[in-house]
Amino acid sequence: MRIFIPILLISCLIFGACDEEAAFDALKQAETDRELILEYIRDNNLNAMEDSTGVWYVIDAPGSISRPEPASIITMNYRGILLNGEEFDSTYDDDQVGTPIRLPLNSTIPGWQVGIPKFKKGGKGMLIIPSGFGYGRTRTGNIPSNSVLVFEKLELVDID
Repeated sequence: MRIFIPILLISCLIFGACDEEAAFDALKQAETDRELILEYIRDNNLNAMEDSTGVWYVIDAPGSISRPEPASIITMNYRGILLNGEEFDSTYDDDQVGTPIRLPLNSTIPGWQVGIPKFKKGGKGMLIIPSGFGYGRTRTGNIPSNSVLVFEKLELVDID
């Protein structure tokens, strides 16, 4: 089983960041997310791989040269959608021309910090991020709480 669930529960209880009920809720949500992700992968016939954290990734083109480090500044193109296909963010315009964003990897959601280093500069693919590695229980903009996030048309344009 994935490593992050026991670590989440242990740290939650030891450091008092949450009570037993919150820990149980987090575990239950992680299990629900996993079921939803597996269904999405099956329905979309994806050749996805799972990281030990529970973040899933699809590498269409691995890229070349180097991988980003946590402190790297990354330049990315992507389209962010919910499992129902609703877009919540994109660097692409209507003509599908990307206008990449540039930001420090360590300032992104945990799922990006885990998934983006799977790609090298120029790499392309997809990330499927469980809610605990996205925005969790917090509603963010038009992203409902406990949402699994899909980043498709992901391209690691540059690394500084």
